[in-house]
Formats: sequence, structure tokens, C-alpha cells
Amino acid sequence: MLTLKEIQGQAYLIHHLKQALATGQVHHAYLFYGPNGVGKRTTAVALAAALNCLKPQNGDACGQCSSCLSTAGGNHPDFYQVDPQGKNIKIDQIRQLQEGLSYKHWQGNYKVALINDADLMTEEAANSLLKILEEPGERTCFVLTTSRPQSLLPTILSRCQKYSFRPLGPEEIQRVLEQQGVAASQAEVFARLSNGSLGRALAMVADDTFLEQRQKAHRLCERLMTGGITDCFEIADELNREEPERLLELMANWWRDVLVWQLSGTETLLVNVDLIERIKGQSLPVESLKSALWQLEQARQWLGYNANRRLCLEVMALQINQHFSGRKGGSGW
Repeated sequence: MLTLKEIQGQAYLIHHLKQALATGQVHHAYLFYGPNGVGKRTTAVALAAALNCLKPQNGDACGQCSSCLSTAGGNHPDFYQVDPQGKNIKIDQIRQLQEGLSYKHWQGNYKVALINDADLMTEEAANSLLKILEEPGERTCFVLTTSRPQSLLPTILSRCQKYSFRPLGPEEIQRVLEQQGVAASQAEVFARLSNGSLGRALAMVADDTFLEQRQKAHRLCERLMTGGITDCFEIADELNREEPERLLELMANWWRDVLVWQLSGTETLLVNVDLIERIKGQSLPVESLKSALWQLEQARQWLGYNANRRLCLEVMALQINQHFSGRKGGSGW
């Protein structure tokens, strides 16, 4: 398991957590917020381990005692984890958590409740949790994680000590990947494409199809720029049958690199660092690139709102194609 001192890229907040643990000034509720894949959940588990470690060391867990190992394995009797069931965290899950917290401490010094993606709580679940936070039990610590703190009830936010997790720099991510045996050239590519998320970079490394998906995204970009109306509907259908969010992000990365190069001529700002010569060879209208990136972002947002996927992707494809071809049409979104 990872202890607090082994968490990457979050030195400032880790220092404050260790200080609170070492001085016994642990807050009853923490909110860990920031982008996905930057260590919120990992830090929460490390905090839970430190709170119940049998051999704590300078405000941190030893990582080796039976309590640390059972916490890391998710089977410590005083460590509760709540994850979304489907699209939400439901009130029954919070009630079940409350029941568990009402029992005596089994092994640990603290009862620790980790609520992942807390912004996905239903209104009923959030109100139920609020009542628990208002009257926490003795030696009970809550940790809520979220990438959307603005979606939580203000009354819940006010009862939590907040820690902002920042995206990691590409150099930090590349170093971790190289430590895990990834070749330097590949580690740099994955680090740049990860958008500051170590979790995402590790997932890319483990996914044998990722680089193939990136090539596919680039081919879709080319078809949208040069194809006709029929191509737009075919591309929308192809995206709809796969993982549109992932492909749209890869498409955006490509057009973003082309735009950045044409405006700045700075290689260090590029994401697809292994394709620099191809990027330099592109000569596209700046306004068309800006419009394409805007349409991609709008489509990604609509998909997040559970909009009609096919219609969303068709409109996006038609609008992007229109901007590159010069055909006149409606204003889009």
C-alpha cells in the first residue's frame, strides 16, 4: 500500500495531513477535491491507514502492520467505503453507513468513512449524510472525494476541511512511469496525454489499444476536414458505437496541438510529442481549428448531460465539417 509520504505530486496537503495526525488534531470531516486520477482516493486510504496504524511513524502509517494491510485490502472492520451504485449514491447506502458507524470500534482507533464521488449522492442521501456530519461519533473521520465540489450541498461543504488536489506536471508523471519500467520515450507521450492525471497515465500504459485509438481519432479528424455530408453521419455513427468521450478528447488533443504550433511555434507546449513533425506539417485555418475545438467541447458537455448521443454527435460532425469546408449553415448549439 502507499503511505502518505509516498503520494505523488501533492506535497503541500500531505504535509498538513501528516502534521494533523502527528499532533492529534484530526478533523472529523475532510473534502478531497480535484480532477480525476490525481490521488484523492489513494490519499484517503492512506489517511485511513495512518489513523489506525499499530506502529505510526511521524504522522504516517507504517504500511506493514496488520491494520495497514487490512485497510489497503478494503477489509478493515472500522474502515467503510461508499461508492456509487449505478449513477448515484443512494440514501440506503448512507443509512447502511450510519448503522455501521453506530457500532463500537472493532480494532481501530478511528472509524473512517470514505465516500467516493460524493457529488453523485442523491438529494436524500446528501441530507442524510448532513445529519451524520452535524453530530459525528467519537473518533470518527469522514473523507469525501469529488471532482465537482460545486455539486455538493453548501452545508456539507461548510462542515468539511477542504484539500484541493492539483494536476501533476508531466515531468512528475513521466518520472513515476519510468520508475515502473516504462521506456522514457513512451513515458513522455503518456505523461503529456494524461492531462495531469497519474491515474489516467497508468491506465493508458495498461491499455494495449490506446495508441491505436489515438490513430483512429486522428483519422476521424482528417475525414471531418476533407469529407462530405455522408462522412459526417458515418463518423457520428462510428463514434456512437464506441467510446465517444475518449475519442473526442483525443481528437481535441490533436487539433489543439496543431493550433498551438501555428500560433506559437513552441514544441514544449505540444501534447502529442512523438508526432511533432506531423503537427508541423499541418497548415489549417486558425478560426476553423478554434471552432472545431469549441464544437468538440460542447459535444463532450452534452454527452455528460445524457443528451441524445447520436443527435449530439451528428450535429457536432456537421458543424466541424462546415467550418473546414466553408459551407454555410446554422449557428449550431
